[in-house]
Amino acid sequence: MAGRSSISGTLDDLTDSRFRRVDQLCDGFEAAWRTGRPSPIESFLDHLAAGSAERAALLRELVALEAEFRRRLGDPPRAEDYRGRFPEFDASWLDGGAAGGMPAAGEPGPCEPAGAAEDRPRQVGKFRLVERVGTGAFGTVWKALDVPLGRVVALKIPHAHLVGGGEDMARFYREARTIAQLRHPGIVPVHEVMVLDGLPILVCDYVTGTSLRDLLARGRPSPRDAALLVARAAGTLAYAHAMGAIHRDIKPANIMTERSPARPDRPDAPRGASGDAPWAGEPRIVDFGLASLEDDAAQITHDGAVIGTPAYMSPEQAAGRVAGRPVDHRTDIYSMGVVLYELLTGTIPFTGGRAEVLARVIGEEPRPPRQLDRSVPRDLESICLKAMAKEPRHRYPTALAMADDLRHFLDGEPVSARPISTWRRILRRAHRRPAEAAMGLMVVVTALAVCGLVLGYLYHQRLEVEFRATDLARRGEAHQRRLAESFLYFQRMALAEREWTANNIDRVERLLEECPPNSRGWEWRYLKKQCRHERLTLRHARPSDKSWTVSAVRFLGDGRRIASASKDGFIRIWDAEDGRCLHRLGESTRAIYGLAVQPGTGLLAAGGEDGVVRIWDPDGGRLMRRIDTGPDTIYALAFSPDGRTLATGHGYPALEEVGHMRGKGVIRTWDAAAGRLERTLRGHTQNLMGLAYSPDGGRLASVSGSWLTVPQVASRPGELILWDAATGEEVRRVQGHEGPLTGLAYSPGGDLIATSSWDGTIRLWDALRGAPRRVFTGHQDWVLAVAFSPEGSHLASAGADGAIKVWDLAGGRGCNVLRGHTKNVTCVAYSPDGRRIASGSSDQTVKLWDADVRREARVWRGAGGPVARVAFFADGGRLLASANREDDAGLVTPRLMVLDATGAPRAVSSVDAPEGARGRPVDGIAVRPDGGLVAAAYLGGHLEARSAPDWRVVFRRDEPANRFQSIALGPDGRTLVVVGQLNAYLPDGTAAPNVSGDNALAIAFDLESGAELWRFAGAETGIIRDVAISPDGSTVATADNVGSVTLLDAATGRVRSVLRGHNRVASHVAFSPDGKRLASASWDSTVAVWDLASGRVDARLYGHMRSVLCVAFSPDGRRLATTSEDRTVRLWDVPSGQELIILRGHSDIVTSVAFSPDGNRLATAGADGTVQIREAAPGP
Repeated sequence: MAGRSSISGTLDDLTDSRFRRVDQLCDGFEAAWRTGRPSPIESFLDHLAAGSAERAALLRELVALEAEFRRRLGDPPRAEDYRGRFPEFDASWLDGGAAGGMPAAGEPGPCEPAGAAEDRPRQVGKFRLVERVGTGAFGTVWKALDVPLGRVVALKIPHAHLVGGGEDMARFYREARTIAQLRHPGIVPVHEVMVLDGLPILVCDYVTGTSLRDLLARGRPSPRDAALLVARAAGTLAYAHAMGAIHRDIKPANIMTERSPARPDRPDAPRGASGDAPWAGEPRIVDFGLASLEDDAAQITHDGAVIGTPAYMSPEQAAGRVAGRPVDHRTDIYSMGVVLYELLTGTIPFTGGRAEVLARVIGEEPRPPRQLDRSVPRDLESICLKAMAKEPRHRYPTALAMADDLRHFLDGEPVSARPISTWRRILRRAHRRPAEAAMGLMVVVTALAVCGLVLGYLYHQRLEVEFRATDLARRGEAHQRRLAESFLYFQRMALAEREWTANNIDRVERLLEECPPNSRGWEWRYLKKQCRHERLTLRHARPSDKSWTVSAVRFLGDGRRIASASKDGFIRIWDAEDGRCLHRLGESTRAIYGLAVQPGTGLLAAGGEDGVVRIWDPDGGRLMRRIDTGPDTIYALAFSPDGRTLATGHGYPALEEVGHMRGKGVIRTWDAAAGRLERTLRGHTQNLMGLAYSPDGGRLASVSGSWLTVPQVASRPGELILWDAATGEEVRRVQGHEGPLTGLAYSPGGDLIATSSWDGTIRLWDALRGAPRRVFTGHQDWVLAVAFSPEGSHLASAGADGAIKVWDLAGGRGCNVLRGHTKNVTCVAYSPDGRRIASGSSDQTVKLWDADVRREARVWRGAGGPVARVAFFADGGRLLASANREDDAGLVTPRLMVLDATGAPRAVSSVDAPEGARGRPVDGIAVRPDGGLVAAAYLGGHLEARSAPDWRVVFRRDEPANRFQSIALGPDGRTLVVVGQLNAYLPDGTAAPNVSGDNALAIAFDLESGAELWRFAGAETGIIRDVAISPDGSTVATADNVGSVTLLDAATGRVRSVLRGHNRVASHVAFSPDGKRLASASWDSTVAVWDLASGRVDARLYGHMRSVLCVAFSPDGRRLATTSEDRTVRLWDVPSGQELIILRGHSDIVTSVAFSPDGNRLATAGADGTVQIREAAPGP
């Protein structure tokens, strides 16, 4: 044939095994080109002997493939490209259009991929080629125009290697005659056979439909549509088989669907077939290029050759059986079963490489379709699996029988196919593989023989197994119980925090008691301590009567007794030490609103709803005198400082109509000894809710408001009026509150007046001029009473939100919140020594509090500037803090201070920064575990360690060019590691302008010798922000500007690993007490908890709204505290990553957090210049 290669050897010259090997090598070569990493042809030929037929055949195929891919990439191949590389190969056909075994029409060469020929029209005899349709195992199909007849036909041009001799031509003509004899609507007819350049060409109808392969690429049909389509195709196959033709390459690509006019009377259309597009077309079988005559004794197709598409081959076809056991029409029934399988499941039964698929087709059973898609009907699955039986005798005897069974299914009638039982599957496998079956039988017999021996052993082990199973179940149950307890605990703590914020103390206590004991941590102990910090709770009688509000409370004498009044008309005298009720005084059942203690005598005056003042001896419980003031209700009482005058404040009765209240707000002053009215002061238009004499007795202050919760009253602002106590003249009238006033108090110095109001505020006024001085806000509801401490430094306020707030008048902030009442707090009073506070409430209780201990957080404000870090000493009672005070000139003065953390925080010692560090803030501090050594790092490159408590310098290092950010001490106290930024400053101390934030610095020192152990510097990790040393002292962890955590060998400084888990700056790191976990904080608002053994993130903590700045593990490792720029401190459960509680109190960024060694105290520092200490109840 013209243009054939000069080397000898074609695919036809190869044995079956060598043919497969060449085919596999071609597949690998083509796959390499398709992935974009082509391999040279020589690498595929090295293992083959020169001059061998296998090498020659492989070379032909590889050159053809490479030539085609080069054309696709715009690199046309030339013969000279291959002459030098392969002298034995004639590649001249690459330079000629139709040379080299390729038809003049442009047919592709051997093994050439589809699309290899040029797309321009060419003439082949009387046909003009229009476009290539595709390439198959037999050859290439072209769409062409029959010019004389003006019709569109399909030209099928076989591959040159399949018709390389006379025997091949004879086979081609025989098969062409076979196809030409077929006359069926479902088979594409053959018009003629022509020969061009020695290659035969088959002329057939051109089918305009869509192949099943293309339809499957768009989606699967419904099971009924699949059954109808395969039934029609099987009917077509039945006709071909009756004519003696076998297709042997049935697959979706060879079944076309062509739309035809609707024919409702079509006899083969079963009832219920949906016929939905695109599956409603008539199936037509194409490419009978592999067909053979069943009665052809010559067996022209090569004996033992594997012909067809592997995925759709029958087992006997895949095995390449010889003439003694020929492949018959049932091979097409198997292939049709595979087509049905793919239509039902969307996948073929066996996948893999060519050799692997052939092996699986021969030896493995396909997975039943219902295992892949439960919607496949059982009968349809049985039909599919019967058609795909490994043994031909187990399949349908004819394609018509398969078509009939499918129509029975579609018509809802019983089908002949039945599910294959497990035993039948085993027998069939044994029949196909007798050697394997014999081996299996031997194994079974051996197993039965051994079984008797094993039974005894198994019985012996049974108890142990059952014990282990029971133990495992018990452990699983315990694990589930722990999980349930954890979830219950998290839920109860979340509710308790919410109720705590709402001041529902009883509800908080109930929720805390419901928490599982094993899950309780610092947050539980903290809330528990907050709930009941009052020293005493004094409960009035008949607590079921909700109307008996405690309306007034006063300390008597030296503060050892307390008097309280109630709306039940009685006064109770209590022992302030043990809470005993000493006396119950009263002679009326009408409400009492006011109490006053007479200076000098200690007598107790009480007034209320009946308008009568009764003066009692609280020691003996005797009534000394009565003063009848009139019908108006007495809401307030006050004695002058000398005790001679008693002032009473009046208002309308509680049940009087609102419209009748004008003129009721009057003040009357009385001679306290004689009970004689001295004068009446008029000026208020609402109830007189508070009276107070100035400490010198020269003035009387009064405020007006109302008890009634009606809009006409609640919306009317109250007034503060100052009166001349001697003359009764009005001196000044002050307004400022937006609602009625409820109480007032003179400061001990007489320079301030405090007023409370329904508008939720407390206001301080200049007592002489009436000018406003300060406004306090913080209560969530009305403020009902105020009281100054005896020294005048604090002000207590009682609110309808159930809270008592103690305000630091020097700082102007709420430094103390007392929670415990469950309803409105109506009155408040300080003890004479200022150490206790008494409060009364609508919950019918009087509570006694420690004024200087009970608070959510104890606050120290003596830093004078931002506090950068805090760290506890080993005793847990002292706290090291670093502060940076800025003077008026903007110069920073860094200072280290030791605070007493056991009570109200106070500085017990301090040391200023050395001269060289002035102006450079102190950022990092560390305390040796035994508390005997502290270390500090300054941004100006100064580093020092001092002994505690004498502050003696034991180590000092100055590197003025560098910037130190953080410091850590090893557990043995000998190793010190400092981190920061390299060369951040110039020699004159100014910031280096050309230094970016990417110059990392870490240095380790031996404190005993003063020697530098190692130094790490570079630009890989950015500025190192923080450093920590593991509890065993072996590992150093650093946090840097690129969000990484680097683990270093503490002895050598060598990098062990880098943990990457943040997308912004990693700001702080901390090891867990057992050294198994590491927590890292980041500016990305998250915290990562790392498992150091695996290097993976155990938990990611989300909750902070801004950058997280510091983390600290509790001593038991179960809790993690974090601080943030969002001004909150959050506590987390380490194993689960669950947020437990949010602590608020700082007014600026919270910079640092630390647990005390005993785990009871939590200290935080902030840019607001405060250190706050929260204390939990001691653990069990």
